[in-house]
Amino acid sequence: ALGAALSPAAATLAHAVETKLSKADWQAIRKVISRQLAALRAGDGKRAFGYASPGIQAQFGDAQTFMVMVRAGYSALLDARYTEFLEGAVMRSRRVPGGLPAANWHRRRCKPLKEPNRRGTCAASPSAPGATA
Repeated sequence: ALGAALSPAAATLAHAVETKLSKADWQAIRKVISRQLAALRAGDGKRAFGYASPGIQAQFGDAQTFMVMVRAGYSALLDARYTEFLEGAVMRSRRVPGGLPAANWHRRRCKPLKEPNRRGTCAASPSAPGATA
């Protein structure tokens, strides 16, 4: 969710409908998301903001405001001891007033896991008919 919301590569692809991407495309997306996540975890807001999509940059305006949003909405991801990339999906989305995408997906709240070395998990799931996985 973070990558789709914040990185330009993922945001651009989120507008495609049922698009199949090559292995190289997915690797490029993962690379951008990994670099942005590393910057976020290092507290380097300027660098993390640089990886954000043009729409997100326009919405938040500067790195400081962007980081406030990230800390408020994605703290579970920033604090996670372990992250992994699962099989990718291109989400169907539409534009709303202001030009930002409105995906037909929502992020469920994070839940604690009963595994000793993992803090929690977040997942995305379809929230509307026609959402693609």
